[in-house]
Amino acid sequence: MTIQSPHFYKSIALTALAFSAGLFLGILLFATSINLFLRKVWGPTVLPYPSAKQVGTNYLAAVIAGNKAHIPEHNSCTYTDLISDIKHYGGAKIKDISVQSEWRSGNSDHIFEITTIRFAYHQPHEDWQPGEITLMTASNLIEPPILPFRKIICGGG
Repeated sequence: MTIQSPHFYKSIALTALAFSAGLFLGILLFATSINLFLRKVWGPTVLPYPSAKQVGTNYLAAVIAGNKAHIPEHNSCTYTDLISDIKHYGGAKIKDISVQSEWRSGNSDHIFEITTIRFAYHQPHEDWQPGEITLMTASNLIEPPILPFRKIICGGG
């Protein structure tokens, strides 16, 4: 058994690192090209990220936690909805959460998705009640398409 020089191990590590980075970049570019060029056929199969369901789940968590910074204040429509939802559901205990997304929400380009969050909530000294929040999310493909990341563009009670 011969002992190899540190240069040998360094070159193996650098080769593995370059291969991993190239593989990751290739997958990202492939997924982006699928989303940009084939999205009318397949819908949002790979990207945009995060999914509308994840955006809805994160929104509900921000509402319950009273996180007013979840949406920037300059985004007046959705910020107003966030404040309203915090006033209504903030600090409540929740259970039976259901997040449903419709990616074919009335348009043919699959950029917009309607997300409905249904849950049961309980404020102190009240009974369990049904709650529902509806959001419209969109990828930033409505802006110059760099990478399609999904965000909330409109709320609705």
